[in-house]
Amino acid sequence: MENYIFALDIGTRSVVGILLKAIGEQFEFIDLEYVEHQERAMLNGQIHNAPLVSKVVKKVKEKLEERNNIVLKKTSVAAAGRSLVTRKETISEEFQEDRFISKEDITRLKLRCVHKTQYQLKMSDTDQEYTNYYCVGYSVRKSFLDDIELGNLEGQKGKKISVEIVAAFLPKIVLESLKYVVEDNDLILENLTLEPIAAINAIIPSTMRKLNLVLVDIGAGTSDIAISSEGAINAYGMVPMAGDEVTEKLSTDYLLDFNEAERIKRLIKNQDEIEYKDVLGFSNLMKSEDLLKNIEPVSLKLSSEIAETILQLNGKAPQAVVLIGGGSLTPDINVMIAQNLGLPENRVAVQSARSINDVINIPEEYKGPEYITPVGIALTYRNDSNLGFIQVMVNDYPVSVLNLGVNTAFDALLSAGIPSEKIYPKAGEPKTIKVNGKVRIIPGTPPLPSEILINEEPGKIESFIQPDDFITFIPGEEGREGKVTLKDIVPEMKKVFYENQEIVIPVEIMVDGVETEDLSMELKDNANVTVRLIDSIGELMGSIDSKFLDRTDYNISTDNNLRFKSLNKYDFIINGTLAGINYRLQNGDKIETIKKSDEEYILENVLKDEIEKLEKKFITVTMDEEPIKIIVSDYEIYHNNRLANLEDKISDGDYVNIKRSELKQPLLIDLFKEINFTPKAPEGLTKVEVLLNGKEAEYISPINDGDEVSIIWR
Repeated sequence: MENYIFALDIGTRSVVGILLKAIGEQFEFIDLEYVEHQERAMLNGQIHNAPLVSKVVKKVKEKLEERNNIVLKKTSVAAAGRSLVTRKETISEEFQEDRFISKEDITRLKLRCVHKTQYQLKMSDTDQEYTNYYCVGYSVRKSFLDDIELGNLEGQKGKKISVEIVAAFLPKIVLESLKYVVEDNDLILENLTLEPIAAINAIIPSTMRKLNLVLVDIGAGTSDIAISSEGAINAYGMVPMAGDEVTEKLSTDYLLDFNEAERIKRLIKNQDEIEYKDVLGFSNLMKSEDLLKNIEPVSLKLSSEIAETILQLNGKAPQAVVLIGGGSLTPDINVMIAQNLGLPENRVAVQSARSINDVINIPEEYKGPEYITPVGIALTYRNDSNLGFIQVMVNDYPVSVLNLGVNTAFDALLSAGIPSEKIYPKAGEPKTIKVNGKVRIIPGTPPLPSEILINEEPGKIESFIQPDDFITFIPGEEGREGKVTLKDIVPEMKKVFYENQEIVIPVEIMVDGVETEDLSMELKDNANVTVRLIDSIGELMGSIDSKFLDRTDYNISTDNNLRFKSLNKYDFIINGTLAGINYRLQNGDKIETIKKSDEEYILENVLKDEIEKLEKKFITVTMDEEPIKIIVSDYEIYHNNRLANLEDKISDGDYVNIKRSELKQPLLIDLFKEINFTPKAPEGLTKVEVLLNGKEAEYISPINDGDEVSIIWR
């Protein structure tokens, strides 16, 4: 059966098996078998009694094999759309500096994002734990480098990368129960798709998907929804009610066996009156119009739920709605949906299988809307919408990997339940410490990467795999947390020389407020370290002998105020040069000390700072184009009430007074005193004129800074 395609539609009310044969670009209808469940082994599209469902599948398979004289070995199946869960997430990673982005960086980021979606699934309003879901695939929607969207991050250089992915999940029970039913009948589950995907691929080709169309597959237990617009299928949804709701209404109100109620429902539109037998054995005759009135509330509720879900997914009323599935034959359901969406009645229509152009020779009895999904499951075999399984071995354990078109070792490892931290371990966590108030980051160690062998050959996470491959996985290990000891952060000890002896400059270390000398101490995260080198000449020499810090103190009275002066008794000579007490020693410095003599304690040394602050004040006057300075303010120093000489020796308790003399407004005569001017008339001249700024002046005329004086004899 090389050219045959066998598909199973395992539904709530029945199992449909269909055989197609590939003929060029089209398919030929070969055979179809329809068998209903005798018991309610499925509810709302979910298998509840796998052995009973398996028996129905066996009947379908055997009848097709017998009629067509073939042995069926593999099949395509669809899972109910209500089981699909999607999550969209964005995740970022920042580096300490700009760097080139590698394929491994991108793979690690995508993996982290997949697991972020799993976490979000766990935290969402679902009754299932996230561990009960399989990730059946993921795709990258957008990639960003430093918040700028790019098509491919590999080889780019930046500091921050981000990806946005969409991951799809199916409950484990859905896949496992479908696999059980299929494998229990000696079949290989070659392809798995989703019912709404199968249906929309069959009935709405890609050429129609520019339109905003909605497909609603009203089955027995669920109503699956798929929405197209702008050339793509962009939303899927599900309403957890369908045709069985109508059947159960009839069963409850008229005391009918479920199968009898289903029979009556199918006859309502075709007969005026329907005869039936209730569970008590009584025969009854009921008009179809009365039955229609009875089921109308349920039909209205179903149509309302479908319309509300469409509006939620699409954000508005679509251009048209296509109805398929056995439940679409519910009387007037199309009219009710149109009213709820505010669409004309002719924009909501039941579609039949005769509109499927890719399949030829479909018998008339199989062209109803209930046969579109089985045909779609078979057609999905040839496109990329299937989620078929391939079998591989991971560490000698058989693993079924959902076929995502292109499968990688990463997909196999996820299917084997290997956690992400083993597949792509992280670097060790960094450690943050403070050293003298400044933050330092100590990076963790790099991870030990995992190793992969594919058929005993070295492989990679992203290596492609084929069916029956043997994969050997050696887990990686996370890097260790950043490690730092005091020895790593304490500066190298300086060595100096004093009296031909080598001295190691001491250091004071405080860790979280506790003094320590243990340089091998490993620091904890957020440790606060204070390191202080005893490297000023004063501190070092004081630690050698306190005498080097001896000082001569003076309490000196000045103008009725007590002033304290203190002078070192020793001078420090570093490498032959006088240095102050706060000089910071350098490695290899040579130190000498010299005790000061008593002669150095003189008034000039003690009052050095004050004298430097004093200054005489002058004005400058120009006389016959020569500048002349005239003192207008001066000072005098008195030592114990006597005019002092700066060479006078001073003692503790002495009285020192600095007097500033302020002169009155200088006069012209003060200028003459400054230059020792004596009027002496040149020969032949007898009269002198003094001009101040060009005008005749007197000796007592006031002068100011910048004035010009001239003397003229006549």
